[in-house]
Amino acid sequence: MIRYLFQLYLILIFISMYLSAQGLDSELRLVDKNIDFGKIEIAQSQIKKILDKDPSYAPAYVSLSKISLMKADNNNASKNANLAVRIDEDFRPWWEELNSLRKKIQAGASNVKNNNYESALLIFSELFAEYPNYPEVPYYLAMTYYKQKKYKQASKYFQKALVIYPDYHKAKKALNNVKKRIQN
Repeated sequence: MIRYLFQLYLILIFISMYLSAQGLDSELRLVDKNIDFGKIEIAQSQIKKILDKDPSYAPAYVSLSKISLMKADNNNASKNANLAVRIDEDFRPWWEELNSLRKKIQAGASNVKNNNYESALLIFSELFAEYPNYPEVPYYLAMTYYKQKKYKQASKYFQKALVIYPDYHKAKKALNNVKKRIQN
């Protein structure tokens, strides 16, 4: 009898865990829709609720990582991608993609520093086509044009960065500087 009750208890636990996971998956799909619509703050709030229910739900950390990129916050993007991988190795491809993105941005920035603007523009243009929702990419495209004194093109890409993430302070400051240069 005790054995039967124990087996029933285990079955109920597994059913409960399964239903809970299904609910979290459904909630995460809603988060992803809000991310797609640019409702970053709402998505972030929803992820917090998911993680309050289950702090070990790795897909939520991947979504947080993507939101961090949309807010030009590479440190948090890396931190959350790292957490996802530590919880579940299945998310290593996202972590590797994120590191590849960062390396390409660094390579492009290094090209700008070395006055190799064509290579930088190629790198940043390809990244912008691949990651149109990450404001850091058009920001670096703009900086490349700015360094070449192509202020109108720089202005265009700073504005694109701000359309993606209106609170991007570096882009706001740089756009103000470009506007001053265009007026003079």
